[in-house]
Amino acid sequence: INAEYMGNAVLQALTYVPPLNNYLKTLRPEESRKRQDVQGFDPLLLLQNHCRNVMGPRTISPTEFFRSLKKISRSFRPGRQEDAQEFALQLLGGCHEAILRVVGKLDPRTSETTPIYQIFGGYLRSQVKWDRNEEIRKLKSKSNPSGLSIANTSN
Repeated sequence: INAEYMGNAVLQALTYVPPLNNYLKTLRPEESRKRQDVQGFDPLLLLQNHCRNVMGPRTISPTEFFRSLKKISRSFRPGRQEDAQEFALQLLGGCHEAILRVVGKLDPRTSETTPIYQIFGGYLRSQVKWDRNEEIRKLKSKSNPSGLSIANTSN
């Protein structure tokens, strides 16, 4: 889809994620300088301002996001066909990196504890294999956590 429509759809979805909105409300704008990348761009401040404006009384337009498309990802261009999932990943990845710039270098496991990662993180699998019998075994073991066999005594 066109970059403007794609960005608007993603922003509408992100704006109404309660944990994200609550986190953005805790950020102090004066801390933005610490979160900026080498271009002076802070995606968290951009998202915070957007969410604050959306919750306000007037109609808004995400023009700041469209002006910042190249800062969110070098491959994005206004008016070009883009992938909404890629936009969301680049934006959230930029927010995650901005938080890490403040706290410094962390080991990979600890870096997974940022608020952005906690809200949206996880691991993707390219293949999912489901075994019905294994699922039944798991369900039976959950219903009988002691592992004791229950004998049929109704003879």
